[in-house]
Amino acid sequence: MADIIGRRSGRQTRNESAGPAMGGCIAGPAASLCALLLALPSAALANGYEDLHQSAQGLGTAYAVNGAGITDISAMFSNPASLSRFEGSWASMGASAILPRDSFDDLHATAPYSGAPVTGTPAVPKQFLSHTVGASFFLSHQLSKTLVLGAAFTVPWATRSTYPATAVSRYTAIDTNLRAYNFNPVLSWSAGNGISIAAGPTFQLYTADFSTAVDPTGGIAASASNDIISRIKARDFSVGVIVGAEWQLSPATRIGISYRSGVAHNFDGTLNLTSGNPNSIAMLDAGLFAATGKHLSGPTGRARFKINTPSLATFGITHAVTPDFDLYGSATLVGWHLFRDTLVSYDNGLPTTIVDNDWHDSWYVAIGAGYRMNEKVQLRTGIAYDWTPTPHSVRNPRAPNADRIYAGVGLTYQTSPLWKLDVAYNHCFFKDAPIDLAGGNNVPRGTLHGISRIDANIFMAQFTVNIGQLLGRKR
Repeated sequence: MADIIGRRSGRQTRNESAGPAMGGCIAGPAASLCALLLALPSAALANGYEDLHQSAQGLGTAYAVNGAGITDISAMFSNPASLSRFEGSWASMGASAILPRDSFDDLHATAPYSGAPVTGTPAVPKQFLSHTVGASFFLSHQLSKTLVLGAAFTVPWATRSTYPATAVSRYTAIDTNLRAYNFNPVLSWSAGNGISIAAGPTFQLYTADFSTAVDPTGGIAASASNDIISRIKARDFSVGVIVGAEWQLSPATRIGISYRSGVAHNFDGTLNLTSGNPNSIAMLDAGLFAATGKHLSGPTGRARFKINTPSLATFGITHAVTPDFDLYGSATLVGWHLFRDTLVSYDNGLPTTIVDNDWHDSWYVAIGAGYRMNEKVQLRTGIAYDWTPTPHSVRNPRAPNADRIYAGVGLTYQTSPLWKLDVAYNHCFFKDAPIDLAGGNNVPRGTLHGISRIDANIFMAQFTVNIGQLLGRKR
């Protein structure tokens, strides 16, 4: 009844889805920020449902600076060892706006079992990916000459889409709202000889809300007026780890490597079946009884399934060609092999849903450059290629993945050692994503064919402040 869907050298002194869900936040000064992150909608535009937009410097270089080149404490997202470059106490908050444009063209489908054509409106669903905003927040404090403590509040995995409940695609997907909220405390140690290492736990709250239309007639009389809407809501809290290392090879060159583990989630959520036709639940019950000899216990119940977020292995390098001109490069291997086929079981008599994922590991590779116009302004740019993890045979409208290119520009403005502002713009160019779902475990949902066409504008601003110096001045 529901499918699971399936990214300067030296120390700084200046198929139908049920998905994951995340639980509580922390108490204390960061609680209000955590509540804000929980309230903000999110949409990911990296492949799979990865959300890379945690750093404005990253966005402006298409994430070529990830791993070794970011010059504010948001660097801890891609490499926690980068914290050793920042003396004193810092805070940084970023806000992003993701503005996709999309359409689901050449759409046609057949009803479950019968193979009869499905009718629906609109003929071409558009703007199924939501215009969304996101936020990230980072804190750091130097404990000693060699130790820096940091904390990151981010949403690295997210997707949100809505297809009309009357569209031809309704038996595969209607609503999808998936978000993974991360809290990462990390400790970075300067080991000497330009080397720093860091590690910390990843506390992850994963929330999911999915809906899909169900034809209670088994394809005999598929109609939006008879459809049942199946909605699953679930959340789970689990823990992973992040580790990293950074090496200042020379005054001009720095490299970094990091690993963020996958996180395993076990969901026990709610299932609700609703319909505008009061006879539809009874029709579904009769059909199930004829096929299995079992009755529905009711239109509500529990939905249970497992899902893993992927791992991230990142390598980054930055090199100062001149005092004013830098080159950046990064490569990230995303461990989507952890996103296995998913079984969703129910306790109200519905048969188990089997979702074919079969995703594979994918690469994200970026190059970029930075130029210091003067002491106040630095410009950046970058380009990246992101390979899809999704085989053609299992591509789903909930996550219409395809190879894509990112092109970004950004600017840092700093007039005081107390603060700086980063702004960035990125455009994401998607390849067309054909969807051809038919046969196998897709039979209970019918077939679905079409082409998903997407591009997106992404904006981000980030404000970073030296809270140690700021509080010292106030005293």
